[in-house]
Amino acid sequence: MNDFEYVVFYSNHVIKTKVVNGEQTQINCIMLAHQFIIDEQIKAYKLDKDMFIDRMKEYESSYNLDALWNLITRLFSYLAVGPVITTEKKPVDYYFSFFTAMLKGLEVKSLEITGKLNGKTKKFTIIDDLFIEPVIYTLITLNGKAVEPERLKDDYTKVQFISEILPKRSLNYLLADELTKFFKEYLKKEELSGDDKELVMTILYAFNRYKEPQLSTDYNKLFSDAKINRFPTINYADNVIEVNGFLLNGSAIMDPDVLKIRDDLRSTFEKLKNKK
Repeated sequence: MNDFEYVVFYSNHVIKTKVVNGEQTQINCIMLAHQFIIDEQIKAYKLDKDMFIDRMKEYESSYNLDALWNLITRLFSYLAVGPVITTEKKPVDYYFSFFTAMLKGLEVKSLEITGKLNGKTKKFTIIDDLFIEPVIYTLITLNGKAVEPERLKDDYTKVQFISEILPKRSLNYLLADELTKFFKEYLKKEELSGDDKELVMTILYAFNRYKEPQLSTDYNKLFSDAKINRFPTINYADNVIEVNGFLLNGSAIMDPDVLKIRDDLRSTFEKLKNKK
């Protein structure tokens, strides 16, 4: 038996392609996963092949368990270690926080000005309304400048692994989704049966993603929760990004704090508009 038969099958049948530099390129060939990265992930997440094989014993007459181990370790490496480039807060986002607070009725009691004088930090507090009001008025009237496209352009500067950003359940879903695609092709089925779904969840349990054995009902709950956004997911594995001149599987997302600030501003505008 070939211990890499499932890895080869996945790479040849669960094909995702993207046009890169004018050419159609496969972006999920897990046969190309570096063994060093896989070994590092196995060590970091305290994964154990013997435990995996033991927990999968009931399937040893139907499947090559060594090949399943190689499949799940490469899928995990492909998913968990994919780079995600995130934005960081831009100066305009601090303005948006202030502007939203003003829309909500913030009463400004003082202004604080911070600067450098002869290399030393100096702070000045203005408490007189004579000076506060015209400054606040000017800041508010600048909101049109704040939303100029150039100011809102996303600068992706921070590179992280998907496993550092998404919660464990999100990564479990991504793994289950890739295993589902594999088994649909391997078993030549349009939809997985209850037993097939339980197999997917047993693989995740054997891979130490769950503390207790999982059933097909757990599979259904995982996928239904993903569908209604009960936990965050990223389709980063379907994308290609450039990092330091290299093309890698990955994605670019906005900083959650930035999204929260801008969503808060948007929803505040909507509420005020609906009141009119």
